[in-house]
Parts: sequence; C-alpha cells; structure tokens
Amino acid sequence: MSDKPRDFTEWFAIDGECVQVAPLKRGHIHDTLVGTWRTGEGSRRFVHQRVNTQVFRDPVLLMQNWLRVTEHVRAALVREGKSELERRCLRAIPARSGGPCHTDESGAVWRSFAFIEGARSFDVPPGPAEAQEAARAFGAFAAQLADLDPATVAESIPHFHDFAHRVASFEAAVAADAHGRAFAAVDAIDGARRLAAEVERALASEGATALPLRVVHNDCKLNNVLFDDATGEALCVIDLDTVMPGSVLADFGDLARTAACPAPEAPAWMTAFAIGFSASSISAKS
Repeated sequence: MSDKPRDFTEWFAIDGECVQVAPLKRGHIHDTLVGTWRTGEGSRRFVHQRVNTQVFRDPVLLMQNWLRVTEHVRAALVREGKSELERRCLRAIPARSGGPCHTDESGAVWRSFAFIEGARSFDVPPGPAEAQEAARAFGAFAAQLADLDPATVAESIPHFHDFAHRVASFEAAVAADAHGRAFAAVDAIDGARRLAAEVERALASEGATALPLRVVHNDCKLNNVLFDDATGEALCVIDLDTVMPGSVLADFGDLARTAACPAPEAPAWMTAFAIGFSASSISAKS
C-alpha cells in the first residue's frame, strides 16, 4: 500500500501538498490512511482510501452511488438550513484525472474525501444519550434519502440483504457438501433452518414485503455515525458504500443491535444474533 505523500499530491485535486500520511485504524474492509496537507488555508487532513475490490468489484459504480447519495444529502441539509455542511456530510475529492477515483500503477483503486475534524465514533454506546443521538442521526439520514429514486442507485453488493437469496445459498452449500462435513454439522444446520423459518414467518406476519423499496444505509451500526467531541451531537453518517435499495427494517435491526448492546461485536455469533434480534423485533407487539 502506498504511504508516500507525493503520490497523493499527484493523484488528488487538492490545492496543496500532502506532507505526511498515517494509517487510520478503523474499519475492516478498505485500507485507510489520513494525509496531512499543507494548503493555502493552513494544515488540513484528508482521508485516502484503497478500495477493496474483492468486496466492491465495480469501484466506479461504487463511487457513482457515493456521489449521488452525498449530493442528495447535502442538498437536503441546505434546505434544512443546517450549518457546518463539511462536518455533516462526507465530501469526495476528485482525482486530478477528473474521475471520482485514481487507479495506481499496480491497479489499486484509491479515493479521497475530507477528514471530519473534532469528531469520534463509538463501537459500543457510552450511554443512552449516545444511542438516542445515533437513532436521531440515522432517522434524519433516512428522511433525507426518502425522495431519492431507488432506481438511480445501483447495488454495490448484489443480494446484500436479500434473505431469500441467503437461505437459498445456504441450502445449495449444504446440498453440495463440497468438503464432506455436513454429517458432522447436522445440529447446526437444523438450527439454522429453524431460525430461518422463524425469520420468514415473522416477516410474513408483519407484512414486511409490503414495505416500499427505498434507499437505505444497509450497514446502520453505531460506529457508522460520528459524534461531535465538544457537544456530543451526532454529526455525520459515514461508511456509505452499502447505501443502496433495500428495506428500512435492516437499518432498524442493525442500529438496535449495536446501539442497545454494551458489548462489542463478536464476529462468530454476530450474524446469528442479528437475524434472531430482527425476527423478534418484527414479531413483537407494542
């Protein structure tokens, strides 16, 4: 991965010079650096990110989505009369070539956006106030995108929250039994089938399929919102790569799972817990 400041100076249309880069240790998908730039307005920081093209196979499509969504959110913020737009909505920096990203000599795809100063994220909620602020921020984000036509935003990861597709893929894997291990996992397979059936019943009984398709975040976790260091206000929704057509139920489930739980995510049980929580949330009567 490039760590040479001059590379970013040459690649991105920022009026200044990148003088230092350092890794940003958050997220698990992309390789992310923070570049310190010397500009006419003083020292400024920008995020420089190598896109994981194994996960996001069409980075141009990814950035088209990204730009469409951020422009729509920014326009909504202007209509709302919000201040500090640069801190409330991510802003992409174009490549010097004029495109939304830069491809280096190795074929790696890089993008850049302004760093939001004086803000932080949380992996677990410090308290109810932060959980409430996160809910407010994601609710506002959903409202800002409510009038964005889902047909104008492509699927950056096909079938990302397509439950029926996930179940079909699971059954196909069990039937193929490529490594001859299904016989030793009968209990786990049966448990997964029972859980899938429970989710399907809950979705059907609550009329989930009648909900409109809309543009949603699709990775609506607590650590994907930035909070102002000084005031504690939830400023900006980030990690927009999965913003695409879907159901608002997925966003509700992900946020409730992460903002209402004092324990960090554990990848081994995270998916099963999320599915179970979403099912019980949908079927619960209030």
